[in-house]
Amino acid sequence: MREVGAEISQLLALPPFASSSLSLELQRLEEGQCRVLVVHLSLSLAERLFEMAKRMKMMEKEYVWITTDPITNLAHAMNASTISTMQGILGVEGNFPKTGGRFQDFNLRFSKQFRSEHPEQHNHEPGIFAVQAYDAAWTMALAMRRSKKRQTFVR
Repeated sequence: MREVGAEISQLLALPPFASSSLSLELQRLEEGQCRVLVVHLSLSLAERLFEMAKRMKMMEKEYVWITTDPITNLAHAMNASTISTMQGILGVEGNFPKTGGRFQDFNLRFSKQFRSEHPEQHNHEPGIFAVQAYDAAWTMALAMRRSKKRQTFVR
């Protein structure tokens, strides 16, 4: 942020189960000059934050809301009423390559399994957490294979 001349004017830490303090904190932000808000919270707390902000008319044109990975990556799992409170929010998320045989194979298998277990869901594609878990498991399998080859070679 510093590279583009932006500064954090106020950092707000919220307790995990904030409720009444949530409206007070939003009111303080509203009274200040802060109009760009970067939200890095758990999904459940973010949902409550956006509902409260909408009631306080803080989801309108003069505000910019940006969400980070924990919220953006789970947007596909939110219900319609929650999504409606988040209209206009910019979500930033990690990126993973969607090309290549290994990913496409994983994507196909994941989507098929997820669709059979959760037919009520509309989005059957893996999110970033599923892709990261798959990538970590794949990396471990490769490391174990290489380790096994080295042990055989040393003997």
